[in-house]
Amino acid sequence: VNEQIEANKEILNTFPRNNAKNIKACLTQIQEYKQTFTDAQSKLLEERKKRIEKLEEVATEIRTLGGNPIVIPCDVTKDEEIKNLFLEATKDGRIIDVVYNNAGLGHIANIYDLTKEQIREIIDVNITGMIMVAKYASEVFTRQKSGHLMFVSSMAGLIVLPEWSVYVASKWAITSFADCIRME
Repeated sequence: VNEQIEANKEILNTFPRNNAKNIKACLTQIQEYKQTFTDAQSKLLEERKKRIEKLEEVATEIRTLGGNPIVIPCDVTKDEEIKNLFLEATKDGRIIDVVYNNAGLGHIANIYDLTKEQIREIIDVNITGMIMVAKYASEVFTRQKSGHLMFVSSMAGLIVLPEWSVYVASKWAITSFADCIRME
């Protein structure tokens, strides 16, 4: 979506000012942007809904085996959602035994082709999100005096790949962060 907007901004900037025909074209383009954003938001909401449904299916299976799971949706780019996840999970004296810390997003391109928004998105999800999950999990585990924090990174956290620079950097960061946490 961001790439399409950037391309269309260039087109809009070429229109002369005070030209009614071009203003109408600009307004049409703006409507198309709004529709693109609406479509993208709808797709994201639908994907999230499917993930939650899948989690509910897994929770049902765990219940049949005698477990007591809860499903709490969480966007790792939103600190309040991460914090709420741990508050809800420990409500009513519940104990967290394991946190499976896994988040990953990548935009594959040469570094000069990535937008600053794409770079920030990778960092926010792959690094900051996972670090904040680890922070809140470790607070809970310290209070409980028990718990295991498992990190999932990627082979990209051990090797380098052309056109994957930011993704690789984010996974190296998490690999080394997990090693530090292990020592703590």
